[in-house]
Amino acid sequence: MLAAANRDPQQFAEPDRFDIRRRVTPQQHTAFAVGLHYCLGAPLARQEGEVAFGTLFRRFRTFTLAVDKPAYKPMVIARALQSLPVVME
Repeated sequence: MLAAANRDPQQFAEPDRFDIRRRVTPQQHTAFAVGLHYCLGAPLARQEGEVAFGTLFRRFRTFTLAVDKPAYKPMVIARALQSLPVVME
């Protein structure tokens, strides 16, 4: 099940806690798959993320989660955030 991806308690401390700074190796991460199932859009998605997050980090120096626990969409197959409210300063 994809909903369990990147949440293995044997691989990650506090796997259910949202931690954008969590150090993940390519062997642990499953976002873009590998081999035959490697996502064709992965290079573009990485480039878009680099531009978007680079711009945000240059513009704002502090990011704070605005809630104690982010809300996740009720999904069976995958795990996705409903929203991620942050305060940017």
